[in-house]
Amino acid sequence: MTSTLNSVRVKQAQPPGSPVAGSSAAENEAGVPDVTVLYRLGEHFAAGYFELPGASPMRRWSRAVRRRFEQRILSGDALLTTLARDFDGDEPLRQRLCHCPRFGNDIAEVDALAAELACFVFSGFRRYVPWRGGRFLPSCIMFTTYADEGARVGATPDGRRAGEPLADSIGPVAGRDTHGPTAMINSVTRLPLQLATGTPVLNVRFGQALLKSSEGQKAIRDLISTYFDRGGMRIQVTAVDREVLADALVHPERHGDLIVRAGGFSAYYNSLSPALKQSILERTEHSV
Repeated sequence: MTSTLNSVRVKQAQPPGSPVAGSSAAENEAGVPDVTVLYRLGEHFAAGYFELPGASPMRRWSRAVRRRFEQRILSGDALLTTLARDFDGDEPLRQRLCHCPRFGNDIAEVDALAAELACFVFSGFRRYVPWRGGRFLPSCIMFTTYADEGARVGATPDGRRAGEPLADSIGPVAGRDTHGPTAMINSVTRLPLQLATGTPVLNVRFGQALLKSSEGQKAIRDLISTYFDRGGMRIQVTAVDREVLADALVHPERHGDLIVRAGGFSAYYNSLSPALKQSILERTEHSV
């Protein structure tokens, strides 16, 4: 299919100096923009974005599955059968999978698997050219879709049940990063982020108390600077206490002005779906 699409791809855009939108050369006799010229110019800047909604779960369960296979605890057929029935009747296995080492905790072996998988996927997209020209830009910026996408995905080998939200963009699954923000950033920056030119977004949550002191503000500033120094491309901070989010779930009328960072933008907490509210609540509340 890719070769078929590429075979009908229009020619590359003209080099600098070609007619531009708004010039007489880009308009017909009636003064209407020439669509052919505009299309060819647009191709010069064209890009096709690909979102990777399951990136963190895949990084997580690849390690879980490897460990189970290495210990001869589980066969491939048995795992597929268990996933198809959403772990029904096999809660002990689900708990063992849930307690495997997790991405986001500065564990070299887990992060190496994550980097290998990310490199394979990101590089794969970069080998192809969209039918209209330009390039594919792999990205991991899920906005609010990681809950919607998760609703259509069955159980996964990390212990996640069918229908639960996927990971929020490039970071760890909510609540799974338990070794502090530095460990989490170390894990994320081991990924080949430079290949995800469509933007890999990292969301992180801090308690409000941390921002009330100059020391806390400096610590967060240094953490963010370190993230970018190590190759990070975009980080989003929410500074809301867990207690506030939990109360907003029960008493939304008290928190009409509560704003949080979602997958790639700010939103009123009350405007989000129940699944997204719960996912943001479950994000690890970091301190530094």
